[in-house]
Amino acid sequence: MRPTPTAIALVTWDIPGRSMNVLDETTILELEEIVKATAADAGVKGVVVTSARRRSPPGADLSMLEGMNRRYAELLKAKGEVAANQMLFDETRKILAGVSRH
Repeated sequence: MRPTPTAIALVTWDIPGRSMNVLDETTILELEEIVKATAADAGVKGVVVTSARRRSPPGADLSMLEGMNRRYAELLKAKGEVAANQMLFDETRKILAGVSRH
């Protein structure tokens, strides 16, 4: 992340070793930290996330989705439908928040 003269932080998204940038758990956690840091900085009025790749439509890492599915099944069995649905809701919110917040 780097600030610009216009108080807009520029974030360049580039996942090393991948053919394209994908939403995975690491990216979501990093985006959450960026949101926290920029929201706490009075000098930042906005954030632009750009890709270092020429063609890089965002996609979700299938292993992340498989992991969410496994956690859902485990919670469903251990704690019931309400807890499993809440986990799924919370995880989905993280993904969407990482993409669209601030």
